[in-house]
Amino acid sequence: MRGRKPKTEQNNNHVTNGAVKNVKKDRKKTNQNNQQMLVNVLLGFLGVIFACGVFLFITRDLVPEYERNPFERTKTEVPVENKRNGEASSKINNHKNSANNHENSIKVQHIEDDIFKQNPHETQDIIEKPEEVSSTGWREADQRVIAKYDSTICKIEKRKIEELSSEEFEKVYRYKKPVIVTFPNGANDWADADKWTVSNLKKEYGDFRIYSGNAREIVRRGGNGEVGSSFSDFVDKLIQEEDETGEPLYVFDRNFYNSSTLPKTLKPPNIFKIQNGVDDSIFFLGASRSGVSFHKHADSWNGVLYGRKRWFLYPIDHTPPGGVFTGYTMLEWFDMIYPKIKAEVDKPIECVQRAGEILYLPEGFYHGTINIGDTVAIGIQKKESTLGIQKLFYEDRYLGQMLANSKTSQERTEWSRKFIELYTTILELLPESTEVMQNIAELLPYVDRQRASLDMVNKVLKIDPYFLMALLHKAELMMDMNEVYKAEELLQEALQLNPELFDTRVKYGRLLYDTGRPEEAVFHFRKATELRPNDIQFWNYLKNAQIASEDDRGAEESDEIIAYLKSFED
Repeated sequence: MRGRKPKTEQNNNHVTNGAVKNVKKDRKKTNQNNQQMLVNVLLGFLGVIFACGVFLFITRDLVPEYERNPFERTKTEVPVENKRNGEASSKINNHKNSANNHENSIKVQHIEDDIFKQNPHETQDIIEKPEEVSSTGWREADQRVIAKYDSTICKIEKRKIEELSSEEFEKVYRYKKPVIVTFPNGANDWADADKWTVSNLKKEYGDFRIYSGNAREIVRRGGNGEVGSSFSDFVDKLIQEEDETGEPLYVFDRNFYNSSTLPKTLKPPNIFKIQNGVDDSIFFLGASRSGVSFHKHADSWNGVLYGRKRWFLYPIDHTPPGGVFTGYTMLEWFDMIYPKIKAEVDKPIECVQRAGEILYLPEGFYHGTINIGDTVAIGIQKKESTLGIQKLFYEDRYLGQMLANSKTSQERTEWSRKFIELYTTILELLPESTEVMQNIAELLPYVDRQRASLDMVNKVLKIDPYFLMALLHKAELMMDMNEVYKAEELLQEALQLNPELFDTRVKYGRLLYDTGRPEEAVFHFRKATELRPNDIQFWNYLKNAQIASEDDRGAEESDEIIAYLKSFED
């Protein structure tokens, strides 16, 4: 009995062993099913990968070249030479690939929607009508441009030349208010207009070098274009293209006119007599939507030979909404700021100047323009100011040069004090000028008066909440005071006002980098390089942020682009 188990125990063991066998059999079957299922899943997954590969191969031409190889895009587009400042300046053609064409089609659809709201009965004709070329060779504005930018509003007085004597002009208008002078035979009454057609200008000056830029950068560069090209290249190609902001280039050249024989073609009336050594000249040429942002200068007149020019003016005691040394191109201002101006006192003095008309602009008047159709014009302005207030503004050119050339902190502090004294004097004469307040606010930190600078910039923003450069200055002050959270809020507010301003992207990127967030900084630095692709400093910022983010491949590509851009400086 000792060596045998009880019968009941044997039966129990039999049941247990049978159950184990059944479990093993079921488990084996389950494993086989699982293996088969896994094989099926893997086969399905491989099928999906194969299908995706076939799709990408078929649609490879739909992928923009720069997305396949970001550096190749920059490398193959050789910057336009700019001998004036030695910088390499490149053009990004937004119509080269289907992705950008899709984006452009969306923009066009928005324009068409706006047109439909304004004039629903003529929308079809507006959309389908192509841009026309006049007998002069210059293109007329298409209906989309006319619907958006042309206007019947005219708050500038118009006078016929035959009814305006020199005595009345000097008494009523000179240094006092703008006026548009009209002529019975248009431009032919004050110029040999035939000499300004496309064919004649290309024939005589096709190889001449001219300089163009966008509305904002022309002002920032003291009234000079930055992209150099031959006259023929501009007329044949660049005039039809847009820069990185989506704005057409505008010829704003101070040398071309006097280097040509065009001065012999002008015969302005006595009230607009040109004096050698006293007057400066500027040659203007641009397509629809080109123009220049708000600025002011000495006494001047502007004659349009072909095309139309929409003017927006403010007197010297009323800084334009959005500020000067502006954070907006003229198109951005028109889209983002102009519709928000509700108070009558803040609305601009505006009018559309037509071909053959001459606008007289008293010194000190702020002005910005948008061209309608290919516009050819000549501007004649005094080299020096005559009146007291504008004359004081012109003194800042000397002080600014001395401040920029300061070699020690003591020199910088001394010239900053003189600068502040000058603007304080101007502010007493123009107590509501946000331009003057902002200039003082930017100078005060140089004399260790950050708190006073903050108080001043707050006054600016209370008067004009759209003054973007004031907002950025306040953000810098907050960073200097270690108020990082407030600084970031201000930068985000600036991005909401204008997401396309590279200054904001760089400042935000630096804040993120300095506070240990290099991955976030990369995004803003990259955006800055897209807006200013030839700025080596922006690429260096991006490279450093990529290194800090351990993005070695990205940093290597940025370094290659930096080397490529430097090759154009030699």
